[in-house]
Amino acid sequence: VKLDLSKCPDFHALPARLHHSVSIGLETASLTWSLQRPVHSSSSVPSDILTSISDIFDAMEHIKLRSGQHFALFVDEYDKLVVRSLHNRTVASEEYLQTNDFMAEFFTMLKAQANEGTIPFQFITGSSRLPKGMWSGANAITDLTFDPGMAEALGYTWEQIEHYYGTQLNWLQHLHRLTRDQLREVMEQWYDRHRWSPDTDQHVFNPWSVHQLMATGKFEPHWAGSGSNTRLLNSKLLMKQLVRSLLMIDSTISISAKNLKDSRLPQQAGEPLSDEAQTALLVGAGMLAIHPEYKSPVLSEPQSTDIKLTIPNEDSKQAILDTLE
Repeated sequence: VKLDLSKCPDFHALPARLHHSVSIGLETASLTWSLQRPVHSSSSVPSDILTSISDIFDAMEHIKLRSGQHFALFVDEYDKLVVRSLHNRTVASEEYLQTNDFMAEFFTMLKAQANEGTIPFQFITGSSRLPKGMWSGANAITDLTFDPGMAEALGYTWEQIEHYYGTQLNWLQHLHRLTRDQLREVMEQWYDRHRWSPDTDQHVFNPWSVHQLMATGKFEPHWAGSGSNTRLLNSKLLMKQLVRSLLMIDSTISISAKNLKDSRLPQQAGEPLSDEAQTALLVGAGMLAIHPEYKSPVLSEPQSTDIKLTIPNEDSKQAILDTLE
């Protein structure tokens, strides 16, 4: 089941989106069971909305017992609703508080579903770190953000591109009159160097942009053009001065390992993000990456306090330019 929270204008729409996502998942799995319980998506009362979600989870548990199969849940852009409620600082903080409280309850419910075995596997993505201190339900989730073992999980290595797109690479070489090495260099300048862990030098290409390049043959800011990143970042959450400073030639930004890993969204509407939190948000959004030359200190050496960050490629640079428009 894929639950994309960017499709929800606010938390009131979450029950209907969850109902739809589960139904699609059942259809994809070729299961004949369907969700029979009503979804009170028109309600504006948070307790009623949580009741509707609980009803859906109960129906999923019933399906699990009858089918002998378990659910897997992918929650995409988990922080979208919270960020939306922070965008307009002229609104009362009640909107943010309600959204934040609702998401805390929602993650508590997800934790219960994992413990009961109905949804034992849950994979959650977003542009900011899970606020475990604020949402107790998130405490049981393993954070893989900077795990070196997952550094290649969210993108393509060059070896994988050659393995899966050999025919398309030959076409691109012919189209642009490049050798394979020249093509690789151009692709790296446009879409590579997303390095997710300070503990490994592994880096990956942006998969969305690679897909679009293979389909169109054009070296363009495909990811920036999708608008998904700028919808999050083109807001009052970011200080324009910080964003502009990234566009200096060969510019880098330093951040401590602790601030990179611990920075969270603000806890109330109208509260500005610290410089460190803004920087961490840019890393999570893919506009900044750990510098290729950064070396994680070995245990025998004094612990380095700063991690160097840089704009990884032309696609990310265009995304940053878009936030200034």
